[in-house]
Amino acid sequence: MLTDSWANGFHNFFKKLGIKTVGFRDLNIARMTYDVYFNRLQLLYDTYNSLNDDESRKTYLSDILGIVSARLDLFRYTDSPQYMLAGYLPKKGDVFIDGGSFDGATAVDFAAMGCNVYSFELDADNYEKGKSNAQKYNFQLENYGLGERKQTIHYEPAATASRIAADGAKEAKIIDIDTYLRQKELSQVDFIKMDIEGAEMSALRGAAATILRYKPKLAICTYHKLEDKWTILSYIRSLRPDYQFDLRHHLTVDYGFTEEQNAIYEKYELPMQYPAAGEEVLYAR
Repeated sequence: MLTDSWANGFHNFFKKLGIKTVGFRDLNIARMTYDVYFNRLQLLYDTYNSLNDDESRKTYLSDILGIVSARLDLFRYTDSPQYMLAGYLPKKGDVFIDGGSFDGATAVDFAAMGCNVYSFELDADNYEKGKSNAQKYNFQLENYGLGERKQTIHYEPAATASRIAADGAKEAKIIDIDTYLRQKELSQVDFIKMDIEGAEMSALRGAAATILRYKPKLAICTYHKLEDKWTILSYIRSLRPDYQFDLRHHLTVDYGFTEEQNAIYEKYELPMQYPAAGEEVLYAR
């Protein structure tokens, strides 16, 4: 199985020769995905009709087609920086919840915009990497994952893709956003971002009271689980029917590259961002 960056390299190589590539992923998985989507056409259609603009609807359709066919050329990508879509930008003084900090790069961006940032990272190694950024750029970094309730879980460490797993090698603490707000006595939340490797729905349930009360802007990744394509929007809408939804598919940055790999990319002036199946973000306001 190729990584996204290598799959993209092969795709571009054959594209220059006029050859369409099929198979950036296991075609058996693509077929299974097709069956799942085919049996949920009404849910997909309802989600499609809930999106705000033509660009969102075209992006949604292209993502479904790209995933079930395993073809990178069918995806529709935006030039907009991830989590910073026009119309969804925060203002100075906003309280920003950053779910899935990794090394704090997103937190740094929003802190630079004048936001009061509370950033959450499940993985202990990633948390240690992010501490210097938190100190330098003055944001709050917590060694917690986000979820439905406060608890201790096991997880499988994997740099940018660490995920909760019952048989995982490491232990971590989970906290829900509603409880965290009470503990910190925060009187507002203006923006919630989540990229937490499939735990997005659980974390949204743990933020239900916050969403109901404050109606923060949201930027939620919807590509980690098949059902995210319809369940996430549906759940948010059930809490606040007055939300407007937009969808964008962003280019991927491989944060898992080693220093040596980064040096090679810089030497040969290769793009650090590339098209892939992931990085689909649902925006709500």
